[in-house]
Formats: sequence, structure tokens, C-alpha cells
Amino acid sequence: QLEQHYGMKIKPCTPHRPNQKGNVENAVRTIKTYLKQEGTYHTIKQLAQYINDWNKERNMQPHHEKNDLIMNLHQHEKKALLPIPKKPFVYYESKTCKVSKNGTIRFQTNIYSVDEQYSGHSVEVSHSKTTIYVKNKVGDIITKYPKSGRKRKRHYRIWHMLNKIKAKAPGFINSHEYKQLPKYLRLLHNKLCNKMTPFFIKILESFEHEPIKKLKHFVFTLLEENVTYEQLKQYLKLE
Repeated sequence: QLEQHYGMKIKPCTPHRPNQKGNVENAVRTIKTYLKQEGTYHTIKQLAQYINDWNKERNMQPHHEKNDLIMNLHQHEKKALLPIPKKPFVYYESKTCKVSKNGTIRFQTNIYSVDEQYSGHSVEVSHSKTTIYVKNKVGDIITKYPKSGRKRKRHYRIWHMLNKIKAKAPGFINSHEYKQLPKYLRLLHNKLCNKMTPFFIKILESFEHEPIKKLKHFVFTLLEENVTYEQLKQYLKLE
């Protein structure tokens, strides 16, 4: 993740092989040698001042391989540096989860819904401090959720539940899926759709490929205009 974000290649050194990082080891050896020569330091401030003066003196010397002073080497390296990405690096941890028969995964004591077509399959869950991404085998994002600090909670996306709602239409209002609906969808079902679940389902299907914000705007606009169930049926031309 870090390599991809900053466009670099990390090559770890083998443990206990100082010859693989000679510049670092030489700098450490040099500092230790000079510190021993100077004797005892009575305060941290005194030690820091000596190291600072020593660095300045060393940086004014010519590099043993480069045709320039040590202090100027960074200017040469700048030409090869890439610009820092505008977006900060976000660290993600990943794990594999299996989607249950009812189209959910369990992650860190919580339950999250995914598209029902992935039931029985394994998915990758990548999570940062704020976000959870669920990906399929090829790395495409199936869905995402804000990361919750609460435990033993169920999190659903309405599009993942359509088939379950259809199967439970007669008693949907008493189902666990109904309890997971956000407030605006309960208002859509109970007030605008007059608790007619089949009609509620048809409206959801008509918005299935639209941004969720568009559905929210649709619901709240109808509520503000006091649209009735009959008016909504006539407007959408749904039976």
C-alpha cells in the first residue's frame, strides 16, 4: 500500500547483514567514534549541541565519491524525487471473510450485508480507521461502510435486501429487515406507500442504480409536499 501510494519500491535489508546498508552503518560508526573521543557529556543539551556542530562540520566536507560537498547532495537528489501525493496515505488492513447464505459477513463482532450474489463466496475486507471496503476476488469494491466503534450491530444496504423483502412481503413490517431500515425508508414504506410492501419494493427497484442521495431527496420532497399514496401511485404509474 505504501509503495503504491508514493510510487516507490521498498527493498528490505536482510537482518544481521550490515553490508547491505553501508551508508547507515558508516554514519552510526562515525558518530560513535567521535562521541567516544570527546569524552563525557553532562547534559542532553550539551550532547545535542556537539552533534549539531559535528554535523555542520561534516556537511562542509567533500563527499568521497560525489564531486560536491556533502551538504549539496540533497539538491542533486531532489531532481529524481516524485511530488508528494495530494491525498495523505491511509493504511488498510485486510482479511478474508465468507459470505453467509443470507448475504452477510461478520467482521469485528458486527454484521454487514453484501450483494446476495456473493452468498457462499469469500470476499476481502479492507479496513482503515474510518472505512470498511468489501471487495470481490478481482479486487472490485462491492460495498463500503463507515467503521463503527459499536459492537454486535447489524449494518445493511437496502439494495442487498430486495430479494429478502420480496420473500417476506406479507409480514415485512414485523421482520428483522424492516427494523434495519433507516428512518427515511420507514417513512417511505409506512406513510408514502401506505405500508404496501410490494409498492415499496417497486419504488426501490426503480432507484436501484441511482445514488442513494437521489432516493433520499425523492422521499423528503414527497413528504414536504404531503403527497398521498394514491397520488404517488398515479405519478409513478405503478399498480
